[in-house]
Amino acid sequence: MLAKEYQEHEGAKDGSTLYVQYNYDDTAASGEYTKGMRQKSVRYPNARLVHFTYGSSGSDADNLNRLDAVNEDNGGSPGNAVTQYSYVGLGMIVIEDYPQPDVRLDYYRNDQGSGTSGTYQGFDRFDRVVNHKWYDYGASAVRDQYTYAYDRASNRLYRENVGPSGKDEFYTYDGMYQLKNFDRGDLNEGKTAISGTLVREEDFTLDPTGNWSGYVQKTSGTTQLNQSWTHNPVNEVTDISETTGPAWITPVQDRAGNMTTVPNPANLANGLTCVYDAWNRLVEVQVSQGEVYRCEYDGLNRRIIKYYDVDPYGEFCGYFYHNASWQLLEERYAEVQSAQPETLQPYWQYVWSARYIDSPLLRDKNTDTDGLCDDERLYYLGDANFNVTTLVDTGGEAVERYVYDPYGKVTIQDGSWSGERTFSSYQNEILYTGREFQTETALYYYRGRWYHPPLGRFLSRDRIGYQAGDSNLYRYVMNNPPRVTDPYGFQPPNLYGVPWTPGPVRNPPPPPFPGPGVIGPAIPVPGYWLYETLFPPFALPLVNPQPDFEPEPLPPGLAPGQVRGITSETGSRFAGPLRPGQYFGVGGCGTCVGAVIHCPGKGTAAFHFDVYDEPGGHLGKYCWPNGCYAVVTGGDWSGDVGTLVGWQSKDLFFRTLNALRSRGIRIGGYVGGGAVYRGADRWYRVLRCDFFARCAHVCWFYAAVLSPW
Repeated sequence: MLAKEYQEHEGAKDGSTLYVQYNYDDTAASGEYTKGMRQKSVRYPNARLVHFTYGSSGSDADNLNRLDAVNEDNGGSPGNAVTQYSYVGLGMIVIEDYPQPDVRLDYYRNDQGSGTSGTYQGFDRFDRVVNHKWYDYGASAVRDQYTYAYDRASNRLYRENVGPSGKDEFYTYDGMYQLKNFDRGDLNEGKTAISGTLVREEDFTLDPTGNWSGYVQKTSGTTQLNQSWTHNPVNEVTDISETTGPAWITPVQDRAGNMTTVPNPANLANGLTCVYDAWNRLVEVQVSQGEVYRCEYDGLNRRIIKYYDVDPYGEFCGYFYHNASWQLLEERYAEVQSAQPETLQPYWQYVWSARYIDSPLLRDKNTDTDGLCDDERLYYLGDANFNVTTLVDTGGEAVERYVYDPYGKVTIQDGSWSGERTFSSYQNEILYTGREFQTETALYYYRGRWYHPPLGRFLSRDRIGYQAGDSNLYRYVMNNPPRVTDPYGFQPPNLYGVPWTPGPVRNPPPPPFPGPGVIGPAIPVPGYWLYETLFPPFALPLVNPQPDFEPEPLPPGLAPGQVRGITSETGSRFAGPLRPGQYFGVGGCGTCVGAVIHCPGKGTAAFHFDVYDEPGGHLGKYCWPNGCYAVVTGGDWSGDVGTLVGWQSKDLFFRTLNALRSRGIRIGGYVGGGAVYRGADRWYRVLRCDFFARCAHVCWFYAAVLSPW
């Protein structure tokens, strides 16, 4: 497991190189880690500790290794909580509580502050967010609230901003679930449209591969912009012309498909000149004559340095430190490029929520020279698509708010909605879908690529090419930004019409692959392995079959130490190369999905996901060697089951397939409703089951015998 990560920004690692350190609970009994080696804390580059706690001893959180709170440090031990979580089921977060400002995100209580056991006011019957409310229980006031409705394909129909006037949004889509019309104003009584004159309107005409062939902007009913766009066969923009409104600079692409000239998002009549390195990473942007932005990356493709040089004012330099999940932890700045960033004071530090990889919790600021970020604290509030919408101070008062056009152009307002600001008064750059906005260029950094909000597309082609399942390598989230996000810049949307939707991030990340050991408690199986059901299981034909790929029943009469795998708790486990007589796998049925990944000569991995999970986020935390292939199991989508749980299960199933493919892992087979195991030389299928059969309980809760080898 990753224990310490040195992050050198200038030259080779030396004795003063700063690092991020991870501490785990290594409590053990009888040769087994009884607490699953769960992460206890993370050490920041300036030695700050942030703790992860799991409830009191013997609590559900403790037994499930489920994150209960994120805590400040108190002499090396957990101190005051900065956020606390309440769950329904095994891992679905229904309340996130910020104790210091007395503000909580509450999916349980109604608008009057009361709740009914078993009822969650924030979700509909399909667990889609319909009421996203941040409530200041210290002041008995709503700080931020959004309500939503959906069509049968789960496209968002509207986003009601409860409180301010003229901030509601209404969306319409084409048959491919691409956004066609965006209207802003006040919803009518039936919430079927915006009433009266629209405050803002954007209309998109789309060609067969999702390019914008026409684009219209209107303000208060008056057309401000009417454009026609043309594209070449590889979906590069070749011309932008207008009949109304100012002319935009037409993008220019190099032979690798990178945009070398793009409209300046801050002034679209002018252009940005972009330079890329041999890995197609953006390394320089010339904003204007004498105004240049540059950045550098580490070996993991994380942006770690930015330079901004403006004549005649000089330059400043920023240094960035990340955790193993590619989340920004700390920023340091100098007026000139420093050869020793470790000598600089930390300026900002971030703590992240467990709800999603790009859900910021708080930002701390250092304004003196004591080396501690303890002079200003701001908490982040966001909407259901993880757009940052409000900053609140430690007293729970809103100090700044944000409104976005559908593709991410931001409008900044003061905390009372009474006036707009040209720039953030707090230098906040965590904005649209929780990604980093670069004020110098007005572009967003999406880890794998850079994103241009007015163009609604990335500056370069998808790093994973057509594995993402999109024939358009520039398109942002299949043109469905009201609902879908892309945290890495190369997250494939679902191929079967249901776009990828973010799910909550569970526990802190497990170790890189491959790594022997078990994460999670041992659960013995009392039960019957070869249970046959009344209904045939759902199974698709094998794809890219290997000689050893036909699943077959696990041999009967196994000794307790021969089988190992994972249960319905979301997570992952790893085994090295399997010996004869050893079996390793996962169960999945109903609304859950499992994946067993075999990497010849390296080892075998098993993953279990539930419907709220993010398969791409979990798989993306590991380095996968070449030649890996997987068998996926889960779901039963026939009859009434398809009506009750099939949509969610199918959505997760195909999201899992896409996440595997995007990381170069071939799909070797699919098995519905059961458990899949890898032996030393073959694959095995056991527990063939469906939702109504008794063995579904076995699939979910007793998927494998877990015992030391």
